[in-house]
Formats: sequence, structure tokens, C-alpha cells
Amino acid sequence: MQAELHKRFTLNLFIQGAAAHTYITAHHLVRDELELLEPGMVRLYDKLAVNLHLCQWLGDMFLILGRPRTFWRTLGDPSHPFHGHAFLTKHGRGLAEAALRDATRRARRLHTSAVPGIHYAETLWLLGRTVVREKKHRRALEQLGVQATAQIWGIDAARLSGSLTSSVEFGNLQTPTTRAGRMLRAAAAGYGGVVRESGRFQVVARAWTWPLLAHELTKGTAELVCLHGLNRLDDATYQSVTAEADRIEHEVWMIQAGGELWRKFLAAIPNRQLAGKIALADSLMHVARLKPEPLEQFAMDLVEHPLTARATLADLFDELPPADQSG
Repeated sequence: MQAELHKRFTLNLFIQGAAAHTYITAHHLVRDELELLEPGMVRLYDKLAVNLHLCQWLGDMFLILGRPRTFWRTLGDPSHPFHGHAFLTKHGRGLAEAALRDATRRARRLHTSAVPGIHYAETLWLLGRTVVREKKHRRALEQLGVQATAQIWGIDAARLSGSLTSSVEFGNLQTPTTRAGRMLRAAAAGYGGVVRESGRFQVVARAWTWPLLAHELTKGTAELVCLHGLNRLDDATYQSVTAEADRIEHEVWMIQAGGELWRKFLAAIPNRQLAGKIALADSLMHVARLKPEPLEQFAMDLVEHPLTARATLADLFDELPPADQSG
């Protein structure tokens, strides 16, 4: 059980990391279409996305969850939620700090603030401005969200459903058991996940704005892909593992460390995959199907030995059979 729990934590790093990276990049895939809908939208999304991403370290998150440095420094405490996870213990803090530096550099280039207080006020202004400008283009923007996600992952757009709405909850959401979890649930501006419809898994995402929608669509898609790494668990084990690992209060930390890990994963994908011969979804699927210890070693290699990780990923395509895409 412990090994499967730690595997789920590692997979959540990839899931949340993919979503975090998509958050600040996806709108450039459809920049021409966005500018046709509303001139200046790409620039607005650039600023909003980086400001909202910085909220993982500043603003409400700081008040609800405490100091990130304190969280990452105390993984040795037996009461820490990630205690005993070797990869996070060794590299979680470094990855989170690298991601914060990257977000701060992006904010500086866009002439937005990373100073607490000023940043929060600017984020609220950008969010309000975005919601107003998106209102008359809602349907077209939803379609562009699905289009960009399908393009990134190389999957059928018919399996994706995205909605721009203020009512973001859907499905059987886990009930928070902590004060922080309840506060984060009440403040959520987007949800993405997997639902079963007519015997088939579908990705569903709902969010206030387009960058958040792209984030949630990717999170749901990555979750769908990673189900290939959990489908051998019996129902009781699956429920126990996900109930412990998928708490809403863990998401901020997974986003902080996962974004930088995801960029290292993208850099490790062999050239034949990058050339478009194999979809990104297949690359993550093969990683998700690794057993707990090889998965942890692969994550370690992404940080410590990138060339080894690249060779491992190339070998997986030769060793593992293709997954069944019909379920």
C-alpha cells in the first residue's frame, strides 16, 4: 500500500506539473484564433496565467497553507503528508524553488509584479478584465480549449469537454477533511477530471477563464493517461490510495514541484517522439505503467541523470506493448 501511495504521489507530480506548464503556454498554440476573437487576448492571457501561477506561492495560498519553504524543509517530520517519499524528500524543495524563479522571471518580462500585496491586487484586476472580455466569446473559447488540448496530447477531441463557467464543481468530489482543504474547495476556480459516460472515460473541465480551462483540461487528460498505471489495483486499494494522495490541499505542492519536473520530462522525450511519430499521451502512459520503484528511479534520473532518463524513456517504447485506447 505504501509503495502504491508513493507511486500515486509521483504520478500526481507529473499530472499537476503538466497542467502547470500548459497553464502558461497553451494559449500560444491558438494565438491566431484568439487574436481574431479579441485583439490583445494573448498578451492578457500571458499576464493572467503567470500571475495566477504565482498564486501557488503568494496571496491566498500563503495564508491558507503557510510558508512554502517551511513545508519543503520539514519532509523529515513523520506527520508530513509526503514523509518517506524519497524523490520529494530529495528534490521537492529544489524543484519548487526553480519553478518559482521561472515564474518570477516570466512576470518580470511581462512587467507584472511578484511582490506580495501588489501581485494580489494586480491578479484580481487581470482576472476581472479577462472574465469581461471572454463573456461574448464563451463558446468559441471552449472549442479552442479543446482544440489546444487535443493538439498537445495527440488524442481525439471528442473525448474532451470544456466549459467556461462560474459553477466549476462536477462529479463525485472528495470531501475535504481539513480546514485548509475546505478553504481551498470553497475558493476553487476550476476543476478537471475523468468521468465515465456511456461506458467510456471522458475528460471534463470547468473553469472561470481560458487559461484555467486549459490547465484543467490538461490535468484531466493526464489523469486519464495515468489511469493506465493504476488499472491493475483492486478496488479497495485504488480507493485507499487515491483518497490519501488526491487531497485538494496537496495540489498546490504538486504544482510547485511538478511544473519543473514536467519540463525535464519534456526535455527527455526522444527525438522520434518529439517529431510527432508518437503522441505525448503515449510517452506519459508508458511512464505511468512502471512499477513504483522504477518510476521513482526514472523521476530521480530526470533531475540527476537526464541522459539516463532519456534512454529509459526510449527503451519503454520498445519493451512495453501499446495500451488499449478504447476504454
